[in-house]
Amino acid sequence: MIKNKSANLRNEEISANVIILINKEGENLGEKETINALSLAQNLGLDLVQVDEGEVPICKLMDFNKVKYHKQKKDHKKKPLKRKEIRFSMNIADHDLQIKINHAQKFIKSGHEVKIVLQKQRRHNLSDSETENILIGIANKIGSNIKKDSKINKNNRFWSLDLSP
Repeated sequence: MIKNKSANLRNEEISANVIILINKEGENLGEKETINALSLAQNLGLDLVQVDEGEVPICKLMDFNKVKYHKQKKDHKKKPLKRKEIRFSMNIADHDLQIKINHAQKFIKSGHEVKIVLQKQRRHNLSDSETENILIGIANKIGSNIKKDSKINKNNRFWSLDLSP
């Protein structure tokens, strides 16, 4: 619809003398004087909206408030994706592990990124490769068709891996 955010000029805000006019159905009506196009828009009960800048600006006849309403409604439906974090400890019970894996699967299906964090405890003397294998094993249980960040982040006792749908 409207290509350029800065081109949201409408009706008397349009300063050009001559414009290219497009009707409500999208048909090109050719070059018109702005005054004539404004009177045509007022007779039809529509707004004259500049949709593209140029030597000769392109303007369209439309109900601007209706377009603005539908755009806001569409933007409202788009929810920003969030990164969800799920923490695991080294001695987690099987049932608790499965519940957290199910939560991670739901998050990924809904389009969120998931950060799985493994909390390494001091009393568990595991090597780095064993800890990496546990973290990768959890990621594989979450799903095989997910994208895994190639780098495992190590921050003292917390090891994390980012997963995305």
